[in-house]
Amino acid sequence: MSFLDRGRTNASTTKAALASQPTSNIFLRHPNLFIAIVALAVTLAVGGSVIAGIMSAETVALRKQMSAETVSVVVAGRDLVMGETLDEATLRIADVPQPFVSKGALRDLSLIIGRELIVAVRDNTQITADMLSGEGNVSSLAFAVNPGMVATSIAVTMETGLAGLLHPGDRVDLLVQGEVIANSVRVLALDSSLNASVNGYTTVTLELTSEVACVLQFAQDSGERARLTLHPASETEVGE
Repeated sequence: MSFLDRGRTNASTTKAALASQPTSNIFLRHPNLFIAIVALAVTLAVGGSVIAGIMSAETVALRKQMSAETVSVVVAGRDLVMGETLDEATLRIADVPQPFVSKGALRDLSLIIGRELIVAVRDNTQITADMLSGEGNVSSLAFAVNPGMVATSIAVTMETGLAGLLHPGDRVDLLVQGEVIANSVRVLALDSSLNASVNGYTTVTLELTSEVACVLQFAQDSGERARLTLHPASETEVGE
């Protein structure tokens, strides 16, 4: 065999040997994997751009809110506990950007001084109307009763309790044996609810003077049944 023939034979043998060996390039053996990696890289790049855009938009929005016109509101001057009576030493005025003003935030100290908190409040918290004691806004029965008055509960039926149609805050007359023993007294609670109407209530809690409460208690101990009659919503006399 000539030298040229031997060279051709060796070349063919080497080519065959190389073809029989597994390729070391994984992408050549798995072209779909290469496509998937490229797609993932593109997705991450696009996603990163989107996230960066969202963060940039939020930053712009936050800066816009912070630069908005401010409103002077009343805030707690320190941590305050439930039941604490508010005064000028416990409160201060703060300027708050309009978008961050709480719903119902109070701006006038005169509307707050002397009132009690019905919730605990942290330092620098905006004071809102629903945090303060007052008629129709209470967290316990003690906060609902006006000074000089007491709370007394009576059992009622559909007949004696106005067919289940009373609401806290209504004004009623209290009758025993057909005689009015208290006029235009305030309904404090129905069953155990201080702020909401109750269907089918069986107990009504009234705000009375101590004298009337004693008369009512004597009547109940004697087996007499109290009856309620309702006043118009426009009448706001204090119970006698």
